[in-house]
Amino acid sequence: MTGQQGEGPSPERRRLPETITAGGVTRLLTNHARGKGLEGISVAAITSVLENWTARGICQDNNGSITHTYWGFVPERNSMLRVAISLDDRRIVTAHYDRGAVRRLAADGRPWFWQRCRELEFRDAD
Repeated sequence: MTGQQGEGPSPERRRLPETITAGGVTRLLTNHARGKGLEGISVAAITSVLENWTARGICQDNNGSITHTYWGFVPERNSMLRVAISLDDRRIVTAHYDRGAVRRLAADGRPWFWQRCRELEFRDAD
């Protein structure tokens, strides 16, 4: 029987919703992004990064995909989350915890960001 006590939440319940609104903009989540709920990434964390980002720019990932990319600190995880948005600003493509982001932000001149991204903006990371 499904739904019995002790089974834990179903995988569908841990998936993120179809849309997230942050900063007054509602975006669809790709199926890939919706599955990030299974990895412990929450709507609140994504919304926080999109509204309170530390760095953002138009960036190219290791696979050559180009997105509006945001990095922000997630206090409850003591980590930085990277959120990638489609260039048309309609879809959240993916989100993942970025263990190297703090180190790359602290690096003199932030060369990693300048090599992969354009139209970069940085906010105080305190």
